Amino acid sequence: MSELLIGDPINPKTEFGAITSKDQYEKILAYIKLSKEQNGSILIGGKVRKLKQRCDRGWFIEPTVIEGLDWIVSYIRKNFLDLWLLFKHFHQ
Repeated sequence: MSELLIGDPINPKTEFGAITSKDQYEKILAYIKLSKEQNGSILIGGKVRKLKQRCDRGWFIEPTVIEGLDWIVSYIRKNFLDLWLLFKHFHQ
């Protein structure tokens, strides 16, 4: 995931674009912060990306993988299903 090209949606090589609204951007950052406060582990991403030129005012956040947040899964599903991919470990 760290190799995804984050950038201008007009560029055909872009694989991950901007968050579509400031409200959504702020909610995502708040959940990343809350995840850290609740002992979630950020495995990959979670940082704001600033781009230059045409996209310098866009809201970009790196794709993020967070581990250890069982308590928040139902809330995330309710509010962010389109933005989150949830993984669950199963033990035999």
